[in-house]
Amino acid sequence: MLAVKQSVMSKIEIIQEHIKEAEIYLLGKGSFFETKERVPFITNLETCDLLAVPGSGKTTALLAKLYCLEKHLPFGDGSGILVLSHTNSTIDEIRNKLLPLCPTLSEYPNFIGTIQNFINKFLAIPYFTGINKTKPYRVDADKYYSELKRKLAPYKSGDMFYVLKKYPDIFYKARFKLDENENHYLVKEFEETKLDFTKPKNWTEKQKQAILNRVNEIKIELLREGYLHYDDCYFLAAKHIKKYPFVKQILQDRFSYVFVDEMQDLDKHQIGIIDDIFVTENSKTVIQRIGDKNQAIYNSGKKVKVECEWKTRNELFITGSNRLTKEVAEIVDSFVLDRQPSYYKVNGLRKLKEIIPPHLILFNWDNKDKLLSKFKEIIKGAQDLGHIPKIPKDPFKVIAWSGEWKEEEREDKIKKKQIRLENICNYSKEQNSKKEDFDSLSKYLQLFDRERKTLESIRKSILNALIHILKLNGEKYPTTWKGKYIERYYSKSSFIEFVQKSEKNIYEQFKQDLYCWCIDIIQERYKEVFDSMNNFIKTELKDWFNISFCQDSISFIGTFQKIEQHDEIKGDKDEIKIDVGTYPTGQVHLAAFSKWI
Repeated sequence: MLAVKQSVMSKIEIIQEHIKEAEIYLLGKGSFFETKERVPFITNLETCDLLAVPGSGKTTALLAKLYCLEKHLPFGDGSGILVLSHTNSTIDEIRNKLLPLCPTLSEYPNFIGTIQNFINKFLAIPYFTGINKTKPYRVDADKYYSELKRKLAPYKSGDMFYVLKKYPDIFYKARFKLDENENHYLVKEFEETKLDFTKPKNWTEKQKQAILNRVNEIKIELLREGYLHYDDCYFLAAKHIKKYPFVKQILQDRFSYVFVDEMQDLDKHQIGIIDDIFVTENSKTVIQRIGDKNQAIYNSGKKVKVECEWKTRNELFITGSNRLTKEVAEIVDSFVLDRQPSYYKVNGLRKLKEIIPPHLILFNWDNKDKLLSKFKEIIKGAQDLGHIPKIPKDPFKVIAWSGEWKEEEREDKIKKKQIRLENICNYSKEQNSKKEDFDSLSKYLQLFDRERKTLESIRKSILNALIHILKLNGEKYPTTWKGKYIERYYSKSSFIEFVQKSEKNIYEQFKQDLYCWCIDIIQERYKEVFDSMNNFIKTELKDWFNISFCQDSISFIGTFQKIEQHDEIKGDKDEIKIDVGTYPTGQVHLAAFSKWI
C-alpha cells in the first residue's frame, strides 16, 4: 500500500498490485513505473501539478492512475472522475487505450473529453437552451465564419465596407466577454482591452461607435440564430456560472477528481473557468494538472507563444525521459526556458543497443515527390537491421505544421513553389478533421468521423446533409427567442421531431431508410447510398416540406464524386503504411531526420 487519501465518500487506496496490472496492460512486462518519480504521482490523490519532460510517460502515468481509480468506482457518494485535455488526439489515446479495460470510465457520472467538450456539454449549451428554448444550430468556427461572411456580404460601400477591408479582425475576431456587472462587451481574442481601430481623421466618434454597434448587432444575430464560435461557448459558460452560481457546487459534487492533461497549451480563459468551477474555498474536488511549460505551443490564435499561462502549484516532477537518450536529452535540456525549480533538468534514460541516427532530408519543389519513398526506404533499412519491428506497435507518421493552403492563396503559393503537406501527398484538411459541414452531398457520405466504431457518426453526417439542404432552400420552423416568436433553421433534433410528429406516418420508414444508408456506407457502397438519397431528397423530402429546390441545393447534391482517402499512405510491395497529419494531430514516432541525401 503506497498512498492513502481520505475523501468524503470513502477511504481510497492505490495499491502496488493495481499499478503492476496497469503497467502490464499498458506497456507489457517491464519496470516503467518503478521509479522515484512516477509512482509518487500515481499514488498522489491530493491537488497538485505534474511537470514532466518530453517522453517521460506523463500520459501513460495518468492512464495508470485512472486504471487504479477505476477499481474503486462507483464511489460511495455517487461522484465520478473528469478527464480533460486540450486536443482530441490525446482524448482519443486515453479512450482507445483505457476504455476497453475500464468501460466504467465512459459511463455516468464520469466524463472524458476536451476542455471544449466539457464547456459545451455542461455549461454553454444548457445555458443557451434554457434561455432560448432550443439548442444552438452549430458550435463550429468554420460555420460561424461562413454565416458571418454572408451577413457582411451586402456591405459594398460606406463606412462598414471601409472597416471590413482595412480592419477585418474587428468583425472576424470579435468575441463577447462579461464585465464585473455581468454586462457583455466586445473583445478581440480575449484580450483585456475593448475592440478598437485606428480612426480616420475625418471620422467622428459617433461614426466609430456606429461601427462597433453594428458589430455588436451582428454578433447578437449570430447568437440568436444559433451559430456559435468555440470562444462564444466560454462567454455563455461564464454567463451560466454568474447567473446560476450553484452550478459550480453541482459540478464539484459530480466530479471528485479532475485531471487535466496538456495543461501547457491551455489559454488564460480556459484555465480561469476550470479554476472558477473547481478551485473554490469549500471545494472538496481534487484537481491535478499535467504538462510541461517548456512544450507550450499555442495561444488562442494558434501562434507560437513563449510564456505559458499555466501558473503551477504543489508541483511534482518527472525529469527522466524514456524517449530520449542521454546525448539527445542534453541537447533538449539546453532549450529549457522555464527552469523552476533550479534542479529541473531533462534526463535521457533511453538505452539502445543500436542507435538509429536521426536523418535530415532536404527537398524542394522539384524533388518533393521523392520524399515519401525516401522515408519508406529509411524505415525499411532500419527494419532490415532489426532496429525497428517489422510490425511496429505504433504507426509511422508524416506530419507538418500546416496541411494545406487557404483557397484564396493556393494558386499564388504554388506559383512561388512554396510547399505544404497537400503538395507532397495530396493531403486534405477536410478528410483529416472532424468537420460537420461540407459543400457537397458526396462529402457528407464519405467524410464522417471514422474513429467512432458505431453508426452514430454516419447517421449524424447523413442528417447534417439533409438539414443543410433544407437551409439552402430557406426552410425554417417556428420557435421563440426570449418570449418572442421567431423562425429558425432546422437542427438534427428539430428535423427528427418534425418527422416524428408528421401526420403522414413517415417516421418508421425514415428510420429504416436511415439505418440501411448507414449499413451501406459501412460497406463502402457510397454510390448506391448517394443514388438512394438523391431519389429520397427529390421525392419524399420534397413532398414533406413542399420544396422547390433552389440552384444552390441542386449544385450541392450534384453528381456523385468518389473521395480518395489520403490520411494513410500505403506501401506497394513493402506494405509500409504511413499516417499523414498536422501537428498536434500527428504524434511523433519516427519523424525526425538528420541525414543528408
